[in-house]
Amino acid sequence: MSIGDSPDKGSDKYMWAGLSTDTKPDKAFIGQKAIETDTGLIYEWSGSNWLNRTDGIEIDPYVKSIPTTSTFHHLGHEGKVFVHSDRHNGLANEGTLNFLIVIPAGDATRQVHMRFGFTSKAVTGTLDLDIVLYKDTTVSANGTLEPIVSTNDAIVKTSGVEVYIGPTITDIGTQKSWVMNVGEKKGASNLDQAVPEWVLAPNGESARNYLFQLTNNSGGVVDIVAGIFFYDTGAA
Repeated sequence: MSIGDSPDKGSDKYMWAGLSTDTKPDKAFIGQKAIETDTGLIYEWSGSNWLNRTDGIEIDPYVKSIPTTSTFHHLGHEGKVFVHSDRHNGLANEGTLNFLIVIPAGDATRQVHMRFGFTSKAVTGTLDLDIVLYKDTTVSANGTLEPIVSTNDAIVKTSGVEVYIGPTITDIGTQKSWVMNVGEKKGASNLDQAVPEWVLAPNGESARNYLFQLTNNSGGVVDIVAGIFFYDTGAA
């Protein structure tokens, strides 16, 4: 459909779609919708001009080929959202708990969007736990493979991402992030903090390693519940 043409009412092309820099149809009818694909804004023709519909509308009845949400929610429905969670008890003072995340080799378009949350409890003493994320960690052994499950039980897809516990580290790599769990009353979590979404990627044609290292500085024993959440655009 060329710019300036009005789609037929009642058809799948009832809603006009284009960039915010494009000229919207000048032969529109009252009630016709227009969506700017680069901004997500939706407009409606009043009979004399295009009005911004900031209250939002349901576009599925008009454009069946465009998903209403293109990231986390949509990928969740596609079965591409995954979670690893586990409990690890009895981390001694000055002890470390290492999670190796292996992003499989692949093309440059593959991305793994990750968030994380660690809940910890001091069994003895107070609580002081460092959580550090590293990139390009080198290991001589991956450790024990941990379970990863899809959040969609209706669509079975498998992520190529692997999570291991207890790798043998030869070079810890480059530090990317540092978070602390500190609790005077023996419990703390970083789940309610503004943890950013990390976009992880393979290293060209080779797999790339990331590492979470948790260090107990509390002077006592700590229990930890780990949560690593991600969607894998290459899951199939």
